[in-house]
Amino acid sequence: EVCTIAPNGAPDCVAAANTICKGKGFGSGKSVDMTTAEVCPAKVYLAGRNSGADCHTETFVSRALCQ
Repeated sequence: EVCTIAPNGAPDCVAAANTICKGKGFGSGKSVDMTTAEVCPAKVYLAGRNSGADCHTETFVSRALCQ
């Protein structure tokens, strides 16, 4: 589940962990493991570049502890 961006620019993964857990029938959850990846449109890779101005960083919760 992708984390939202807080007003200070940092990833806010509380809502993402809650979404994962509520989808499994639990009331809430906490992030246990997060992963960060650079996401770029295909045109960046087709141009032979590894990154660029069109790319952005996404953080997502890969594991959550549900309650």
